[in-house]
Order: sequence, then structure tokens, then C-alpha cells
Amino acid sequence: MWQLRKLFPSQLTIEDRTRHRDNNFTLIRLIAAYAVLFAHSYGLALGRPGQDAVTRWVKMWWGQSLGELAVTVFFVVSGFLVGGSYLHRNNALAFVEARVLRIFPALFLAVVLSVFVVGWYATTMDKMDYLRSPVTWDYVRHNLWLLGGVKYQLPGVFESNPRTSAVNGSLWTLPLELRMYIMVLILGVVGILKRQHLFNFFAVALVFVFLAKENSWLTLDPRYSKHLYLVVAYVVGMFLYVNRKNIPLNLIVLTAVVTTMWIFHGTSLWMPVKIMGLGYVLLFIALHPAVRLPNLDRWGDISYGVYVFAFPVQQLIVKDVTRSPLEVLLYSTLVVVPLSMMSWRFVEKPALRLKGKLPGVLSGSIPVLDRKTG
Repeated sequence: MWQLRKLFPSQLTIEDRTRHRDNNFTLIRLIAAYAVLFAHSYGLALGRPGQDAVTRWVKMWWGQSLGELAVTVFFVVSGFLVGGSYLHRNNALAFVEARVLRIFPALFLAVVLSVFVVGWYATTMDKMDYLRSPVTWDYVRHNLWLLGGVKYQLPGVFESNPRTSAVNGSLWTLPLELRMYIMVLILGVVGILKRQHLFNFFAVALVFVFLAKENSWLTLDPRYSKHLYLVVAYVVGMFLYVNRKNIPLNLIVLTAVVTTMWIFHGTSLWMPVKIMGLGYVLLFIALHPAVRLPNLDRWGDISYGVYVFAFPVQQLIVKDVTRSPLEVLLYSTLVVVPLSMMSWRFVEKPALRLKGKLPGVLSGSIPVLDRKTG
């Protein structure tokens, strides 16, 4: 019993562990990004998603696909880290600077490669007509701005592929992620994020809105309700950070959380319960000192690169190389991982070094977790 207490100290809180650099967030995000790559290997090659055993098993107990679970992980973790980033900075400009420097450099590279390498090679149009097409430049403009929505097609590109002609279907989450940054900024500027009771009221109210929508008690515009569960996931991550001083990290709470998820499985409360439970489980894995996982920090944080580069690479492999899901998985891994490592080293990491150097921006007090994740 003493050894168990040593491994799982009852007084340890999330706050205690956010002060330390050693955590497993980098690995968790890489696993989530690779899960998306894995799921797309089957969907893009076969023309039908959910054909692999892993996705079928995940859907059985989670109620959503492997890709949807992975995206939920991204949003919970991002809500935790980005919410913490704002709370530890001195001004809104420093927060905006950090977020822009994190999301746009790799996105810019992904769009350029998609249009001027993958698209130019794969198009069935005359090459000059492809470059002159307004559809091509519409793709560039929308996908670099994001707030106006994402464009998926390039002229003459992947039109005969089994599932879709989308060049980079993974980009669909980025406009929502950007809007979550704006939400954090607004909540921070008006003071809600810094007042625990006000933020908790906001989080609970959002969950009630979600439940009302899910149970048809409330009708929302589809534009705002389509991905409301991801907004809830993001706010759950923020909630866990805002309340970090009061949330213990121990085996008893972990067991209670998992048990609660099992009890509410399949009920009308399952969605918010499972997102909150997932959030706690992720933080336990990421932060608890007894959870020793391989440290990937020396290789850099390549998860974002894996996420934004994989889809066009896989579409190109499906078009010209193979339609075997396992071969698509293997070949895309061999291309995407090195590409993501180069993106981190030569694009993303140098961009993050610019934080606090732009005129009129003070970097402020940056927490250990934010130094690590950007």
C-alpha cells in the first residue's frame, strides 16, 4: 500500500505538474496525428471510411470514428495548453503573436506544396491553365486565411481518386481551431478566463446548450452547431487548466472518472461525460510523474506537420502508386514523418523563436508548458 501511495500521491494536483517540463503532450499529439493518418489510409484507398479493425473497435465503445476521437484529443489538449498560454501572458498581442506563429508557417508550407508541387504534378489540365485558373488561386487565398472557410479542390486534381477529390481534407479543423483562439482571446480580454467562477459558469452553460441541441430542445443554425462537440472539447481543456489547483491527479480520481464514463455510456449525457473523462485521462497520462513514456522532445513537435501534410501525400500515393491501405499507410509514413521533421526544424521552430520580437509585442511571463508547445 505504501508503494502505491508513493506512485500515486493523493495530494498531487494538475497545478503541481504544470510547473515541470517533463510531460507527455508531444507524444500524445503525435499519436493523435498518426491516428488520423492511419484512418485516412483506409478511407482514401478504399473509398469508404471505417474499414479497418481499429476504427470499428473505437466506434463500438467511443461512438465516433478513430479520426473523430483523434481530433477530439487535439481540441482538448489545445484548450488546456492555449488557455494556459493566455493566462500566463501579459497582453493580448503577445497571445495573438504566439498563435499566429504556431498555426500559419506550417500551413503556408502545406498550401504551397499542395498547390505548386502535388497539384501541379497531379492535375490533368494543361500546366499553365492550371496555374492561371481562378480555382487554384481561390484555394490559396481561402486556405491561408482560414476564417472564410476551407477550399478542398484544385482543378483537375485527384478527380478519379476513390473517395474524394479533396487535396487536403484535414484542413477542415483549422478554421475552428482559429476561432477557438479568438474565443480564448475574448474570454481573456473581458476577464472571464481569469475569474474561475465566471469561466466555470460559461463552461457549464455551454454544456447545457450542447445537451439541448443533442436532445432537440434547442434548434441552432447548422453553421454553429455542426462541430459544437469540438467546441465543448476545447472548453473542457480550458476548464481543466482554469481549475488546475483544485483537480487532483491520483489513481482514485482516475478510477472514478473511468467508472463514470462506463456508467453513462450510451445515455443522453454520454457525449459531455466522455469528453470530460477523456480530458482527465489525457492529463493524467501527460502529467503524472508515474507515467513514463518515451520523450520525443529532442525530435521536435512534428504532430502538426503530420496532420497538415499527410492527406495530400496519401492522395498522391493512391492516385499513382497503390490502393492497398497498408501500403498507403507505409509509404505515406515514410514521406510524411521526414517532411514533418524538416518542417519543424526549418519552418516551425524558427518561426516560434520570433515570439516577443515583433514591434509593440511583449512576450510576458510564459509558462513551462507554453515554452514547449508554442
